[in-house]
Amino acid sequence: MKNAKFSNNTLKIIEELNNGVKQAREEIRSKAFDFSSEKLTNEQIKELLNNAKIPTSGRDAITFGTHNLNPEIVEFLHKNNKKMIIEKVSNKELELLQDANFRHPEDVRASLDHEAITHILKRHGVNSVNVKNGESPITYELTKI
Repeated sequence: MKNAKFSNNTLKIIEELNNGVKQAREEIRSKAFDFSSEKLTNEQIKELLNNAKIPTSGRDAITFGTHNLNPEIVEFLHKNNKKMIIEKVSNKELELLQDANFRHPEDVRASLDHEAITHILKRHGVNSVNVKNGESPITYELTKI
């Protein structure tokens, strides 16, 4: 096919077909990993988070939604060194982040990982200095967004 000569109309048709395939591929990819409007079981969430073939960061990462975040999942993230993309940031949040100069601002997402949970529990957990100073403790049960 390298040396094949096509008319301009044929080349345009080939280009349109290629663009259509690319667009369809992107739509399928975005829908396949967006559970923000779907309630999953804890077992389904854990299976997805444990699947090494599924990305946990970047634009291809799964978006789980706040309704799929619960104490059992927070504990799972913490104890298994996992990361979970919760949701895409809103347009209002994107406006506030304008000066951050993200390369792909349309892909900015809120996430929760084991390091963030460790920090929360260390600073605000049952045995923290803040609790000893009268603050109410944060536990896995209270980490629900």
